[in-house]
Amino acid sequence: MKTIKIILTLCIALFYLQCASSHLEKQPPFSILSSTYYSALSNTTKDTFSEIHIKYTSKNNINFDSLYFRKNKIKLKIKDIKGNKYAYATFKKNNLLKDFTLDANPIKELENPIPISEQFPFNLKENEAVISYQHKGKTNYYKIKNVEKTDTNIH
Repeated sequence: MKTIKIILTLCIALFYLQCASSHLEKQPPFSILSSTYYSALSNTTKDTFSEIHIKYTSKNNINFDSLYFRKNKIKLKIKDIKGNKYAYATFKKNNLLKDFTLDANPIKELENPIPISEQFPFNLKENEAVISYQHKGKTNYYKIKNVEKTDTNIH
């Protein structure tokens, strides 16, 4: 009985530690001025390319890490366009379906790859994103609530 209590206590503690690790900051050390994304379909490969731009200002030195957007985790890069600071990420989605074996004999279907569903750490709407960043040696997360779709790409 004592062992069960210890195991149960450890499971609950691990659950709360996991929740604390993805805590969203309310007041980040930077200000988001705008956030937009652009999607285009490649004519040759039929892949969808998307790029998201986050225009920001900050008095502090922020080390942006990753962006979580539409079930994707993408490494963020920084660029300066006409004196404005942007954190941006580019990602590609392969639109071609993989081949699967469909057969009356279920044994032959065992050769199909098992779909791997990864747990996405945030519950986001279509127009929401989360930025992970390093500040004062700690990883923090900030949710952007309205990422707007644009028709053109920023260069």
